[in-house]
Amino acid sequence: MTEGMHGRRLTAAQYDVWLGRRLGAPGAAHHVAALVEIAGPVDAGRLADAVRAAVVEAGLHAAVRETRDGPRLVPPPDGPEVPVVDLRDEADPDAAARAWTEAERSAPAGPLAQAVLRTAGDRCLWYQRYDPVLLDCHAVPPLERRAARIYTALTEGTPAPPSPFPAPADVLAEEDAYRDSPDRTRDREHWTTLFADRPGRVGVGSGRVGGGGGTCSGDRGTVRCRAGDGAGRRRGGVPGAARRGA
Repeated sequence: MTEGMHGRRLTAAQYDVWLGRRLGAPGAAHHVAALVEIAGPVDAGRLADAVRAAVVEAGLHAAVRETRDGPRLVPPPDGPEVPVVDLRDEADPDAAARAWTEAERSAPAGPLAQAVLRTAGDRCLWYQRYDPVLLDCHAVPPLERRAARIYTALTEGTPAPPSPFPAPADVLAEEDAYRDSPDRTRDREHWTTLFADRPGRVGVGSGRVGGGGGTCSGDRGTVRCRAGDGAGRRRGGVPGAARRGA
């Protein structure tokens, strides 16, 4: 079985997010959205290429599929789409950009969305949306920095620096090694001793948790990520870019 055909298993953290969604945990259906303002003379097509490359490097171009062996992250047959949307001829390009992002965020098509919105000759907005099974808000700034470095390399005609992202197979191998190591036994003993006076775990075998019972019943919202050392200046103007239903 190859990853391309059957996908890869989820990490422990990804599985927790996926399971919470399946059980209808409040807020489990939220997505992560961000909007980065990039001022100056930008080649929008080249920026889209840089974003596409960073997404692939980070292993984000995938969707969760349920299989006989459990949930798997399966890459689509085609590469990630990063459309360039030219809004410069709109009466109010900023308002048009807000409307575009709100429409996409409110009715997400798939686990991932990227777009470059050009609102002026010297101004672009990079829109991003992620299923939290793929990426949380803490990982958005590193992805932005990587896209910025790839864009610089494409502009200068030089190779991009090595990717900072570990291969998904290496992450899974590290989890496997920890699971079978004395460190895990020691950590488990520490935490079970520390919380020995707390109630025991609650099983989820045949019960219903929350209102979903196996569906995504939580209100869908987004998470506004704090500004980081990214490709540009993060805007706080994505409508509704605050977590709801958590």
